[in-house]
Amino acid sequence: MLTRLIRGISFLAVTAVALFQYATWHHLSPDFGPRVRLGVSSYIELMQGLFDSIGTGTRVAIFVALFSTLTSTALLLRRSRSAAFVTGAAAVLVAATAVVATTYNASVNARIMAWSMQDPRADLDSVRAQWEWGHGLTAGFAVLSMLLLVAALQLSPIVSSKATSSPGS
Repeated sequence: MLTRLIRGISFLAVTAVALFQYATWHHLSPDFGPRVRLGVSSYIELMQGLFDSIGTGTRVAIFVALFSTLTSTALLLRRSRSAAFVTGAAAVLVAATAVVATTYNASVNARIMAWSMQDPRADLDSVRAQWEWGHGLTAGFAVLSMLLLVAALQLSPIVSSKATSSPGS
């Protein structure tokens, strides 16, 4: 029961991280997103509002995802080594997401938060490219982690075969 609960929390948290990171990156990337032609002031205002609105939620989701994937790995070691290995690989990718988010992305975000809409920085294009690269990387790590958790479910399903078989079979 505990393993099922932790695995469910792990999947939901990793999915939330993947959605936060991917949706943000895709929506704001000039190469892929719909906001290709934002002016400097609009870009700064949008980014600062974004950090205020989902920054804390993303950090909490990353922490929960890391803790739950590590816990799932430990709980799965006795049941299925292959599922534990794949879940552990997902935990490594969540840890990589956390490292990039708390070091690289956080420093870029802090630079953008310090900007003024009345006096934009000359290095806007450079910082924007750094932001897109960092968030694209964390989105990729989170999506791969989510896919590994799905693979781990195939190796060691949450619902046992005893619970799904009919009494007469």
